[in-house]
Amino acid sequence: MAAPRTRSAGEQILFNIQNTIYSLNNKLEKDVREHLKAVYGTLCVGLLAAAFGAGLHLLTDYFRANFLLSLAPVGLMIALSTTPCTPENERKRFYYFLGFTCLSGISTGPLIEQAISVDPSLIMTAFLATSVVFGCFTLAALHAPSTKYLHLGGVLFSAMSLVLITVLFSRSAFIDFACLWISFGINCALILYDTQMICEKRRRGDTDYIWHTIDLFLDFINLFRHILALLKDKEFRIVCICCNINVMNMSNNFRMLASVYAVNELRSLFPASFLTLSWVPFAGMSLGLNAVKVFLSKKIFLRLDNYMYSAYLRTCLFVFENVSAVQINFYGDYKDLISKRESAIILSNHQSDTDWAAILMLASRQQDGEHMLRVMVKDVIHFTPLFGWYIYQHGFIYVRRFKNFVLSPVIRQLKYLANLGEPFWLLIFPEGTRFSPKKYSVIKSSQDYCRKNGYSPFNSVLFPKVNGFALALNELKGSLDAVYDITIAYGQASDPKRLRKAPNMLEFVCGSGPRRSLHFHIRRFSVSEIPQDKDAIKTWLADRYSAKDKLLFIYVLQNYLRILEQFYSEGDMPDLVEKSASLSPLCKTLPAASLYAASLIAAFLFPIPRKFFVATVISSPFLILWLRIRNAY
Repeated sequence: MAAPRTRSAGEQILFNIQNTIYSLNNKLEKDVREHLKAVYGTLCVGLLAAAFGAGLHLLTDYFRANFLLSLAPVGLMIALSTTPCTPENERKRFYYFLGFTCLSGISTGPLIEQAISVDPSLIMTAFLATSVVFGCFTLAALHAPSTKYLHLGGVLFSAMSLVLITVLFSRSAFIDFACLWISFGINCALILYDTQMICEKRRRGDTDYIWHTIDLFLDFINLFRHILALLKDKEFRIVCICCNINVMNMSNNFRMLASVYAVNELRSLFPASFLTLSWVPFAGMSLGLNAVKVFLSKKIFLRLDNYMYSAYLRTCLFVFENVSAVQINFYGDYKDLISKRESAIILSNHQSDTDWAAILMLASRQQDGEHMLRVMVKDVIHFTPLFGWYIYQHGFIYVRRFKNFVLSPVIRQLKYLANLGEPFWLLIFPEGTRFSPKKYSVIKSSQDYCRKNGYSPFNSVLFPKVNGFALALNELKGSLDAVYDITIAYGQASDPKRLRKAPNMLEFVCGSGPRRSLHFHIRRFSVSEIPQDKDAIKTWLADRYSAKDKLLFIYVLQNYLRILEQFYSEGDMPDLVEKSASLSPLCKTLPAASLYAASLIAAFLFPIPRKFFVATVISSPFLILWLRIRNAY
């Protein structure tokens, strides 16, 4: 008798796969098998949508990971969860799912972009590795007894909460390292738990395959992100699910797959969701205060309004200072800024949507100075629900950019500030738009204008526009005490892989690492030092921005890494006053943050606060209409 032929390794693998599929067909009920086919088929479509979203980030300038796009998945998740699972709604819910997965792909784009710069083959390697890991744990869950891993639910969610809190506030390398191991175990266990939970829900009559796919999609996308982060270089980055990159530098000996299903997701969603949702109760209280404004004196109304506004801004400080734990360094006339409670125009370079929060940190260094801050902003911001209405009535100034400039609304707001009767800061970004290395045409236009006007081309700022500043000087001359020239530098921009790009709000809060610092160079000018003639003002302003460019010139020096590291770590900006300044104390920021957190919890738990919450949101279109009627822009 001939001896049985020995199978090759490949044949043995195929044989094992066939046995696995055959055993699953016998083990799982028919309705569960059909449900899983729908789930995994939808998962494949979702992964294709995520790949499309990553492509949008890589190939376009309009669909890139940013603060606003980080909020969109939250809205889509709410829409998906509140839309009943019926045949009539199936297509609508599927579109919500596709939008969610596409936005998740966009949020993964920055990490893919960095990996491509190292080695494009890493993308396929990471995807294949993710598929293998995900597939192994999925098969383990399906082959195990049907309820074997369901008891993990409570343990996993408790562990996720503990790790979330630890990662948010810890800056210890050892604790971060321990959290990575715990997170790895949590993510692997979640694949087991989610897979068995989907099967059990189907056995109990739940046929919502789209919602079930969301769980598996999040498991898969987190695995991919972190395997890719592991592969891309020796010092890897762990990416928050809705922010660009969360840097955790670990030595090469301790690199590992750090899958943080809930921690990474919630850590990036925390600042975006918390601050955005907190605006609703704040706006509701402000609407109530404005409703009784006619019965109050101007002084009492301003005091109450300032008190409420300061509370919200201290909540912002809690996120941007206490949660981020950023290192702050001050240079120049910092002592004048914190000691003189005066009305001033604040001029600043503009490179990120974090700039307003950075200036807020300066304002908070004065006693109860948060509410003093007003900003000259683009008119399109008036469309922001609730926020657009409030900032106008608080004294912010809308300026048209793409249409014919309308003078009267600007003058009206400037007169409001001039007659306010209390100190204020008016923040102006004379560049008109954010400086970004990717805005090649804008930078080229600015440099051409520099040459035309006899200046060396600016490389780190844009040539300033004088109209808004000159108009503010003229209208506020009777109430203005000083002009502060602020130059902001972000330590995160020193990372050569960022190509001088300043961090957005999510990166600023969620990022970590030795370069996460913030530098302020401050120059104070009394109003008497500022020329009155518009042409002279234009020259003065251009000279100030030329000086800013020289402060930041190290961005473009050939010896990039060494000089940047020295600049940001040793404080090579001139006139260092305070290095590693104390952050806003928790006794100042935590009560306000706790108050808003409690108001949000109450809105979810109790009907009366919930109705107040909903009514405030519904009022938003009418408030936008009110701005139009008032000719606010």
